[in-house]
Amino acid sequence: IYFLEAQLGHNLSFIWCSIHASWVVVKGVWWRIDNGNSIHAWNQPWLKNHNDIYISSSPHIGNQHLKVSDLIHHESCTWRLDVLNANFNQPDVQKIQSIPILNTHGSDQQIWKFSSTGDYTVRSAYHSIMETMLDVSHLKAEADWMLVWKLQIPHKIKQFIWRLLRGCLPTRYCLLYTSDAADDMQCV
Repeated sequence: IYFLEAQLGHNLSFIWCSIHASWVVVKGVWWRIDNGNSIHAWNQPWLKNHNDIYISSSPHIGNQHLKVSDLIHHESCTWRLDVLNANFNQPDVQKIQSIPILNTHGSDQQIWKFSSTGDYTVRSAYHSIMETMLDVSHLKAEADWMLVWKLQIPHKIKQFIWRLLRGCLPTRYCLLYTSDAADDMQCV
């Protein structure tokens, strides 16, 4: 079952309610097309490499149950232009045609678009949030931080060096320039 379309039942856990309501998950899942049999053309995310992964065209009467497999000429692994032009607006047709059809004998798969492997990880979700939903540009520092993390020294020393280089240590100097409350600090 396509879990993003699942109906909420009763007596749900807090975690499941959070997952269901999470736009991070919704924006990160799309279909990798093989044979197209599992993908509903109108209401599932299958357009790739575009900001909008859903079809923007409205379905015509009689083709509400159109699947992506109906748009593919399976013998030649090409898109059926006659079906595309009859059912979709021109921007959608162009987006669809930009998707290569490599294998029509395999099964379609849901994949996580924010990782190179297609697998969901908390790390990739965190990075997608940091990149797309939060303005963290003021927190970024240009440096090759991997050099610090690859040092063969205890982890607490690596953290100390990183904090020192980023200006994150709670020194008097840093506190004076980052906090209004630090103006009245005096050594006792």
